[in-house]
Amino acid sequence: MPCLLPVLLLALGASAPLPAPGEGPQEVHLSADTLALDGLTQKAEASGRATLEGQGVVIRADTLSWDRAAGKVEARGNVTLVRGTLAVVAERLTANLLTRELAAEGALFMQKEGVSPEQLAQAPSTEALLRAGRTTLTFTATRFQLLEGDSYVVEDLEFTPCDCDATHPSWHVSASSARLQAGGRAHLKSPTIFVHGVPIFWTPYLSLPLSDRATGLLMPLITTSSLSGFSVDQPFFLTLGRSWDLTLTPGYAFGSSANGSFGLEGPRLGTELNYAPSAGTRGRISLRLLDDLRQQRDPRNPDPAFALDEQRGLRWNLRVDHAQDLGGGFHDRLDASLLSDGYLLRDGTVDIVASAERYIRSTGSLYHRSDDRYVGLGITFVQDIRYGFSFAGGDHDRAGNSVPGPRPLQRLPTVLYALPERHLGAGLFGSLGVEYSRMAPLLGGTEDTGTDGIFLPNDPAELAKVGIPGVTPILLADPDGTQSNGRFDPGEREARDRLDLRPQLNLPLAVGSFLRVTPYVAARESLYVGEVTGARSHRGYALGGVQLDSELGRTFHAGASQLRHTLHPALDLRAATPVVQGGTPGRYDAVDVATPDAGFLQARLELRQSLARKDARGAVSELARLELSQGMDLRTGRLGTLLGRLRTALGPVSGGAEAELDPEAQRSSERLARVGADAQWQVLRPLTLRGNFERTFLSSERLRRGLDALVGEPLPPCSEVVRGTQPCAQEGRPLLLGTRAGAGASLRLGFGLGLDYGLSLLRRPPKDAPGGPGKLWLEYQTVGVSYSPSCDCWRVDTRLTLRPGVPRPEFGFTVTLAKFGSFGS
Repeated sequence: MPCLLPVLLLALGASAPLPAPGEGPQEVHLSADTLALDGLTQKAEASGRATLEGQGVVIRADTLSWDRAAGKVEARGNVTLVRGTLAVVAERLTANLLTRELAAEGALFMQKEGVSPEQLAQAPSTEALLRAGRTTLTFTATRFQLLEGDSYVVEDLEFTPCDCDATHPSWHVSASSARLQAGGRAHLKSPTIFVHGVPIFWTPYLSLPLSDRATGLLMPLITTSSLSGFSVDQPFFLTLGRSWDLTLTPGYAFGSSANGSFGLEGPRLGTELNYAPSAGTRGRISLRLLDDLRQQRDPRNPDPAFALDEQRGLRWNLRVDHAQDLGGGFHDRLDASLLSDGYLLRDGTVDIVASAERYIRSTGSLYHRSDDRYVGLGITFVQDIRYGFSFAGGDHDRAGNSVPGPRPLQRLPTVLYALPERHLGAGLFGSLGVEYSRMAPLLGGTEDTGTDGIFLPNDPAELAKVGIPGVTPILLADPDGTQSNGRFDPGEREARDRLDLRPQLNLPLAVGSFLRVTPYVAARESLYVGEVTGARSHRGYALGGVQLDSELGRTFHAGASQLRHTLHPALDLRAATPVVQGGTPGRYDAVDVATPDAGFLQARLELRQSLARKDARGAVSELARLELSQGMDLRTGRLGTLLGRLRTALGPVSGGAEAELDPEAQRSSERLARVGADAQWQVLRPLTLRGNFERTFLSSERLRRGLDALVGEPLPPCSEVVRGTQPCAQEGRPLLLGTRAGAGASLRLGFGLGLDYGLSLLRRPPKDAPGGPGKLWLEYQTVGVSYSPSCDCWRVDTRLTLRPGVPRPEFGFTVTLAKFGSFGS
């Protein structure tokens, strides 16, 4: 029998103070199979499907009692309470509105997602409430006190912030008392983290987030490595509104001597700012500072024999990633990475290949793109980290003598105006590109490399040999003293402005049903002005050619599925006239060396084919793809590099291979300039095997220049140079950059246990190979063990890395908890 009764209501999580008894009643609906009212004592008893509704709260129980004078409400038997997306189930619940305290027996509090408050309020039973939506946070407590706002204090707390079994979670956090802020943080006293009832972590105090973006301390990070030794970091997350957040991570690296003079030691601070203020704007700025307590090294040679009598001091690493849609077709982007010195990457990177980077490139652009044109302003900054020179300069040797570092050219700026290909009439298409670029050092008007045109400092080990009878030191810096003398000398590259024009016309023609022929003509004219000498020059040539391409395909039926085989051959015949130039424009980048002075006559043949499968549901998957490309110089009959790439996925096996074949290599063993392969085989559902192989040969000149590295003219062959007199290129003998092979296996068992093993074998150039020339040696082995339940509510990872010659293995242990982050190493 429904009845309307003036009562006061406990509103869990309400933002306004709760009224005390006698402060003016609030109306609620109380319904039950049996309802007893006492107007004198202002008490009510409800039994049998008792329900109390009002002020956004719904309480259901077998029996309900309300005493307005005492401010007490009591619910017994199959109790459920719902307010918004907070749900409570209990056997018995008593609340005192005067003290805002709640005592419960067998109570479980749940924060829900994926379900509306109205749907939760209509849940007729405890079982229905447990199954509704997704549980993102569960906790139990014996006593509960509501504070101002959405915060409350609880005693004997146990909670789990994820969607594992709400009544029997596989892990939980236990604390003697805690203060919780809805949607904010949990401040725990004497907390312990349990996994399957086993305590794995305890601390006197812990502040953890109850949402994905809550200000406070994150889990501590503990790491060990052969470079920095044992390290501890403590992140602090700061929310700066809905679209900005800042993470500050102070820490300390205790150092290690396992890698000689390389490594880090001392206090450090990481700062990371993330932002996404609008749908078209996002970015991340990361700055890591370190007060390195280890001994400073000579920037030309890290050998401890030439170390300085001082500490390394402040070092830093800056990384900026920014992208923004400015509207109206305008965009900007910045990808920048800067290091305090050239040694920092090797000091902090264990991987041998990754630590061998020679240049770091940063780019920025502001551009406008539309259907009919592109206008862009860009900058390119290159940091030379071949040696250990500081970004800000001021380096010196152990005697206090100044040691100037390199001053590489930068693109400051580049302006590009381009008209993409468009129809001009009568089947003719055309495009145009106009580019202005200024290439100059960050400061000054010259690279100051000396008359040989390349920066190579004298090794202090060779300088120490000067004056020793019968010993001829190898001094690479210019003997005339022109390198780093602070002025422009002949042979150096000065700051220079270039205007580049690139028009092109093409005429696509269909020949029958299977062939397309596209003749084209183009021209390139580059105008140069030197900023130091004022020298003016130009360089121009014409291009022409014809492209022939076709696409053939056939479909095969295999039951309810279809197989589609596609073949796409293409042939490009092209020629360039001899270059017409005035003055002597130097070669600064790829644009300047794109065409030899005598022109060229070349051909390139490409073949692409693929095999795809379409199942009965219409889903298409690519089973295999093969790409081949071969170039040829038609004047000399010399073959260019043959490139090949294969990717395949056939049932449980997937993998691929890439190769570059240089048919002009002098040694047959070096004709395979680069080869790489990887494969993965899911033997059984839980077991996966993997393997990879990579082998690379590069000439010393290709390695020095890199891809458009702005490092100037090619070096002369070493066969034409007296040893030790000037830099040269080993043209006849490529350099073995490295051969690496790896293998591994992963096993994932049904109950959540994962096992992983991997190893890597490496062959380095003879001067770097520990096992001797031509021998593979073990680079490292890894062993990993992990466990996580099916709901991915938490995960434990352990890993061990063993490196030959390193006395201390690298050990890692990480516990990841949903919404709480990770702690460990």
